Amino acid sequence: YAAAKRDTSRANGQCRNIGERRRKIADYVEAYGEDDSSALCLAQYYMRAEEADKSRSMLFKLKNTTSIDYYCTMAEWYNKFDKGNFSYVVSTLLDAVAEHPYWAKGHLMLGLSYYENNDNTSAIYYLKKAHLLDMSDGYSLCYLGVISYDRGSYKAAEKYLSDAKALAGKDGYLLSLVETYQECVAREVS
Repeated sequence: YAAAKRDTSRANGQCRNIGERRRKIADYVEAYGEDDSSALCLAQYYMRAEEADKSRSMLFKLKNTTSIDYYCTMAEWYNKFDKGNFSYVVSTLLDAVAEHPYWAKGHLMLGLSYYENNDNTSAIYYLKKAHLLDMSDGYSLCYLGVISYDRGSYKAAEKYLSDAKALAGKDGYLLSLVETYQECVAREVS
């Protein structure tokens, strides 16, 4: 009973937050009109609310379809609502890195998309490019280590994972991922 009550309370709080978000967005639209910022905010809101059609229609209202925010939101939309359609995610991210060639996160997302679809050659290319563009981000090195591990290149995996760990800082998720794969590599090497 207590757990159900707690879940109901949490759900009611989320509903209040959603209502509050709707009011804030409506106030913004009333004050400034429906520009790209408000359409993007609404698209992201509808995505969180699991309303695919409404979020997609807001994305179609955008005038600037070459911004980094647009590409991130589109990739997120495809990953959330059109999971089996890898080509749309990759196509969106290829457009993004063509439009923004120095955007490290775009290259990283593209590399991860290729990795998730078992195209390690393309994944390696974009992950290395992401690392060259932002040498302070450990995620590209981590996933290069994961791919090296998957391929049985344990020395390369050790190096990539060690370098990624040095960059992880306080990023608990990255640190956990690196340490998990370091344990896997250590088991294979011994």
